[in-house]
Amino acid sequence: LFTTDSVQFIADYNTDIKPVLAQLEQTKNIPAAKLRLEIWQGLLLSISSDSKTQVDKLKLVQDNLLHIATSNRIKYPEFLRNLVAKIKNLVRQGKDFKSTLPEILDRIQIPSQDTQLIRAEERASQLEIFSDFIQTGILPENFSKQELEDYCDRLITNSPNQVKSLVKLCLKNTKQLQRLIFQFSDSILLKIAGLFTGDSVQFIADYNTDIKPILEQLEQTRNIPAAKLRSERWQGLLFSISSDSKTQVDKFRLIQANLLHIATSNRINYPEFLKNIVAKIEHLVRQGKRFKSTLP
Repeated sequence: LFTTDSVQFIADYNTDIKPVLAQLEQTKNIPAAKLRLEIWQGLLLSISSDSKTQVDKLKLVQDNLLHIATSNRIKYPEFLRNLVAKIKNLVRQGKDFKSTLPEILDRIQIPSQDTQLIRAEERASQLEIFSDFIQTGILPENFSKQELEDYCDRLITNSPNQVKSLVKLCLKNTKQLQRLIFQFSDSILLKIAGLFTGDSVQFIADYNTDIKPILEQLEQTRNIPAAKLRSERWQGLLFSISSDSKTQVDKFRLIQANLLHIATSNRINYPEFLKNIVAKIEHLVRQGKRFKSTLP
């Protein structure tokens, strides 16, 4: 679904790398199921975050091996050196590889522990913590929620495509989506929204500011807990902007879909809900209330 031209390469790479990792000193004691999971996590994160239709096989292998190393706290340069040595030894013994893995590893430069590598490992580790939290709600020991907020902020800047891919997966799982919304502040959620639609971030921020006090006063919604209403607003917004294939969001459709989502989530009659909102806004405008967005 992500890359039709590289499916055979991925299949062959999987066939080739599995027995090598099973023999390698640093990975031979890792359970096979865990290694399989990490191989696939790395592959899917790479191909889903690559905007090009044709996958860079060198980068794919490089990213995959880095993901396996960081997931198991293995020093990447040493891991890569041992892997290259092992494969060269197997080639000398007459071992045939289905993929072009030996040739690709010849092209990978084995890095020293420089700043660039440390940053790459940090990003991979941060992405793993973020992904694990979204899926399970569990954070590493002595790891605060504020640290997770900071990690997410940095990941949005440094690894936007990977964050976007993880958020897309969240949208298919209600619990994970709610966890994302409850954990992160509006400022982080706005940055996540910006990954889908950069031009509408300010409108979404202003709409959120405008609609919140109205829903707090409205007969049908004023008794709904604030945290629940916030979650439903953000769920509706993220569903809308992520499902819209256009880069420029239709603001009219966005508001309509958002209010419908809030109404249906709380079993509120939508036409009546909409009439009451319009009446409330018209009343506030007559009183001189200024709105940040074009909601009225």
